[in-house]
Amino acid sequence: MEAYTGTWELVKEESTGVEEFIEAYADMPDMEKKRLRHSSSTLTYRRDGDQWFVDSVSGDRTDTMELCLGKEYSYEFGSSEAKATATIENGKIVGTHTSKDKVIKSVSYITGDRLIMEITANGVTMVTKYKRQS
Repeated sequence: MEAYTGTWELVKEESTGVEEFIEAYADMPDMEKKRLRHSSSTLTYRRDGDQWFVDSVSGDRTDTMELCLGKEYSYEFGSSEAKATATIENGKIVGTHTSKDKVIKSVSYITGDRLIMEITANGVTMVTKYKRQS
């Protein structure tokens, strides 16, 4: 997971399936819908021992997820709490997220200078791409 360390900036024009994903996830919090549709965002991965931190900055909002691979963790998703578990499989970060009885699957991996995130809910996949900044 060391390769993920650093800051990544969203490349909107390379991301796909955003509107379809929002429509498929009908009860997604409005703030999350707005963030996905309109704002640019950055992700920063950092590590302290076995603990990983992922800072997501979108507009004037910053969220930090704290996780330890293989262990369940919680984070805020809009006004709800979500629970998730992340593991490494074939060099990819694979996550299972649950919020309000909805299950979201995520797969993140690095290709060249891009961090690619495939997020699936209700059978619809959104692909977001980020470019390494540091």
